[in-house]
Amino acid sequence: MGTSGEGTKFQCKLVGITDVASPEGGEMCAEALRKLKAQSKKKGQHKEKVTLAITLEGIRIEDETTQKVQHMHPVKRISFVTPDPDDKKIFGYVCSQPDCSTGYTFYALKSENAKVIIDAIIELFEVSVTLRQRAGSAKEQVTRNSSNENRTELQEMRARLSNLQAQLREKDDQLREKEGINVNLQTRLNTKNQQLEEKIRQEENLYQKLRAMEEQISQSQAQLRERESEKANLLKERDRQNGNLRAMHQLKTKMQEQLDRKEQQLVESELRLREMNQQLRDLEVQIREKDRATFALQERLGITVQQVGELEEQLTRKDREKNELERSLSTAQQILRDNQAQRSPDWVIPRHQIQLTTKSLGRGAWGEVVQGRFCGCVVAVKTIHDLILSPHNRRLFEREMDIASRCRHPCLLQFIGATNDDHTPLFLTEVMETSLRALLQERFLSQTEITVIALDVARGLNYLHQKRPIPILHRDISSANVLLWRQGTQWRA
Repeated sequence: MGTSGEGTKFQCKLVGITDVASPEGGEMCAEALRKLKAQSKKKGQHKEKVTLAITLEGIRIEDETTQKVQHMHPVKRISFVTPDPDDKKIFGYVCSQPDCSTGYTFYALKSENAKVIIDAIIELFEVSVTLRQRAGSAKEQVTRNSSNENRTELQEMRARLSNLQAQLREKDDQLREKEGINVNLQTRLNTKNQQLEEKIRQEENLYQKLRAMEEQISQSQAQLRERESEKANLLKERDRQNGNLRAMHQLKTKMQEQLDRKEQQLVESELRLREMNQQLRDLEVQIREKDRATFALQERLGITVQQVGELEEQLTRKDREKNELERSLSTAQQILRDNQAQRSPDWVIPRHQIQLTTKSLGRGAWGEVVQGRFCGCVVAVKTIHDLILSPHNRRLFEREMDIASRCRHPCLLQFIGATNDDHTPLFLTEVMETSLRALLQERFLSQTEITVIALDVARGLNYLHQKRPIPILHRDISSANVLLWRQGTQWRA
């Protein structure tokens, strides 16, 4: 809210404008407010920001940014003002509009100062009515005086017509008297007009004083806000200083605790020093006793050295026997390894029996999977990348083949065999129609498909987890590693 030479101004938002059928009516205005709020909410647009200026001439709605006047409503056209029964920040007023279909238009606005604006408009009504009443009284008084004067002159003219010659001098006197009365009436009328103008000037002065008071109030409010802001800053500064004091107090407390611990450690060190001095004296006594015992031991040592020489000769003979046994054991282990190397596992397939094609079925971290043929059947052949091929990875590959060759279950990929020569290892399995990842990329699964596939995966994992004598953990379950085949109209995993 602000005041200036252009009246009292309020910051508002224009809710909407609509035509109404009557110049006043609470129910009609409430319905118009509900209608405009519903339209604004339905459109989802921000309400237009405007400035509402209230002056003695009427109400003026201006654009908040450009200050351009959008609507100007004289006081005499405003007939009704009402608050929103549901929202105390919204109000509206009715204004006569000759160019609209119903003759009346309702303006709805929203402001934090809605009640103040309504009171200001009502006060504007009262001031306008008072001014009109005073102006009407003055005009009525002038009209009444003029009417009385005309009737008197008409009566005089009729009297002169009946007896013009006889009463000419008397009528001249009366005429001069009437002229004097007219002068007095005109003087009184001028006096009344001056009094009326003085009243208007007084009211304008009062209005200017009111605006000055509003400006002072605004300035006082601004100063109050500044003082509150300064007070808030002072409170923040005080809180910060209190925080620093608390931090310093905590630091002092910690330093005092450290000092107490140091003093306690010093006391403990003195006690340990006394104990060590006592232990040192005890050790000196023990050393003297040890010296006496050492002399006795040296005598016994001479005897023991002779016995040790004999034992060393026996130990040398035992070492020679041990070395001969270790050489025999090493020879036996080498023979055993050679026999194991000559025996090939039952899953080994000769490379020349495998026919590879250029059709790729997929690619993983270990290598690429292509389509091939073995014994006249279509198979999936997995090859290991040359970059990761090493003795360690080859042993991991052979370990995976041993595990796969021992697993047989309807929900596990059927292992056929693998190569075991010096070239890149090849791993043969049955060919499946697709994978769960590829199917999910094509479409969503039905609830039945999800249930069936999940049960198949669970059965396969349960078989691995229940494997004896050592359970098997997969540790790489993903949609790409779940392969699917079609059983009728149902996908199985």
